[in-house]
Amino acid sequence: MIRFIILIVLTILSIGCKASTCFISEVSINEDSTKYSQLIDITVSKSGQSNLVIVTAPSTISGLTLVGIMLHKRSLKDKDDILSVPLLATFENEKVSSWYSADENLIQGNVITIDYGKNCGISLRYNVN
Repeated sequence: MIRFIILIVLTILSIGCKASTCFISEVSINEDSTKYSQLIDITVSKSGQSNLVIVTAPSTISGLTLVGIMLHKRSLKDKDDILSVPLLATFENEKVSSWYSADENLIQGNVITIDYGKNCGISLRYNVN
């Protein structure tokens, strides 16, 4: 009898559970990256064997606040991420800046992603050239 009561209580409690998930498609990422490319500036300055990469973006896009900037190092063979690192973002005058430095041999296959809005926001992706 106790098992039956526990089963009913758990069933009632599980009805109130809410779950959400979000998946931003490759098509959406590509479309948004193209749409907002004029607002994003990624510059690469070479100094000897080292490269300084500076990312500048607006702090908000379409009313969505910047959530984070990530650096992804991709394998040159199969294009899978082999390293993903969050970059520190500095906010100033409605702009966000971030930077990193890498050896010339490590710059190939670098990709920057910029995310706006929580949950299902906007995700932008740009190759570092």
